[in-house]
Amino acid sequence: MVTQARTVGMLLAAAIGASASNGCVARVHGEAHTSAVVESEPSLVLVDGVWVVEDYDEPVFYDEGFYWRFYGGVWYRSNVHTGNWVRVDVVPGRVRAIDRPTRFVHFHAAATAEKRRGPPPHAEAHGLRGDQPGHEMGGGPPDHGDKADMKAEKKEEKAEEKAEKKEEKAEAKENKADAKADAKAAKEAEKAAKEQEKADKKAAKEAEKAAKEKEKADAKAAKEAAKAEKEKEKAEKKEKAKEEKEAGGGGGKKGKKDQP
Repeated sequence: MVTQARTVGMLLAAAIGASASNGCVARVHGEAHTSAVVESEPSLVLVDGVWVVEDYDEPVFYDEGFYWRFYGGVWYRSNVHTGNWVRVDVVPGRVRAIDRPTRFVHFHAAATAEKRRGPPPHAEAHGLRGDQPGHEMGGGPPDHGDKADMKAEKKEEKAEEKAEKKEEKAEAKENKADAKADAKAAKEAEKAAKEQEKADKKAAKEAEKAAKEKEKADAKAAKEAAKAEKEKEKAEKKEKAKEEKEAGGGGGKKGKKDQP
């Protein structure tokens, strides 16, 4: 219960007392106004080690001596469950691990669930049971235990962030090396393809040249064979004509000699 009161009764009483001690009758005109704002303690239900404010318009939780509110993807902290929210970056691990905090809006637990009205007394405030809400809420800062927990939590988050950055850096380096290796392999493949294309063209050109040379040689051989055939034929004709001439010439001379 949080109570805020303002009064001037003590000032009035002091003024009247001072006048009476001087033997004078004092008349004090004024009005004393006292105002109080009372907020009822919320109904808390224990879910997975964290206290949930039951049947509330927003997802509000209680852990390690503070109320925690999830809004717009950001965590806020307060000493009361109805306001004074301050945005925070360091959140208890159990609170941060809550799956889909928005599902606890107007949350109603089963009848068998562990419930209580507001935080427990101060004796149970420092986590003796491990599942209790924190100490009775006041306007001051958290105690030394809470500060140590927050410091340890922040240190753990920094270590996790550092490890994540290191892992991201290693992954980026590995991806860069893979990209470089792929680019090198692609370049070598392109070079090999060009060399193969060049070799194929050279082989095709040499094959074409060889075919032309063979064709030329075949034509020359055919021409020479034809020439040899003609020469043979010519020689045979010449030899035959000679034989015929010799045969015909011998008879003619003898006849001419025998004439008177």
